[in-house]
Amino acid sequence: MVWSVSRDTKAFTRGSSHEPGDWASKALKQLWCPDPSTTYYAIDLRCPDAFMRIPEALSASLHVYYPEDEILPCVGNITPEFSFVDLHIDNGQDVLTTVVGDGEDCVKLWALYPPEERNLDLFYARKGQDNKFINLCDRLEGGVFAMQGSEQTMYLPAGWIHAVYTLKGGLAPGTTWSTAESFTVINDIFKREVEAKSASYDTAVPLLQSCLVALRGQNADLQQRAARELCVALKDIRKLAEADGEQWPTRLAVDVSNVLKEKYSSCPQCGQPIQAHICRGKRKRGQ
Repeated sequence: MVWSVSRDTKAFTRGSSHEPGDWASKALKQLWCPDPSTTYYAIDLRCPDAFMRIPEALSASLHVYYPEDEILPCVGNITPEFSFVDLHIDNGQDVLTTVVGDGEDCVKLWALYPPEERNLDLFYARKGQDNKFINLCDRLEGGVFAMQGSEQTMYLPAGWIHAVYTLKGGLAPGTTWSTAESFTVINDIFKREVEAKSASYDTAVPLLQSCLVALRGQNADLQQRAARELCVALKDIRKLAEADGEQWPTRLAVDVSNVLKEKYSSCPQCGQPIQAHICRGKRKRGQ
């Protein structure tokens, strides 16, 4: 497996603040020479020659958004011993991750909390703050702790809040995906990210993906709910896309628009023509 490491790879240190540290090579070095005083780890490295497949036991019961090539993108983390990733949410998406050690097991300890309203309220009240796990672990409800070793795969349902401590260092390839079934959770998290002013267009992508597969499905109630909620969210999605330099409408937004037009002559939320929602503004020539 080849992992793509570049100067803009996100590398962090374990400490009171998770500010970007020096380049990811330090994290790679610490796989063999752990340093408990200043532990570097790197996240979201691209794995262009690798892919992960959703187990049939999961995919059979979910309506999954797949890219055109139907291969879920794989990313990887370099996590030396003593690495700690504080409480976070992966954009409300489902998560599949495994670990690989160097001659011995990589071992991780997970703290997992369901995306119930009280838990999300507590989490977002501390959005952007350090030491979230320390301050919230005795207040979050329904928590589960799990150990993960090499050749074991962890599945996190959509929206679960989680923190990870590495007991024995290693590499952690993984992937995320959006489903129709997770639309409500993804939409709730998107609203909270917007309110916390921490949203980007990347935050909106899972919402558009989930909406798309919901609209393509057979659940009429979910279709209408997705159409209504998207109407409310679109103003924020457009702003985020433009702020991030994306040409609006993005290709994903156009796909959603086309499916909406097949289902509805006008928006079930505001009554306006569907085309006016998504395709306000023109794509640049060649886009």
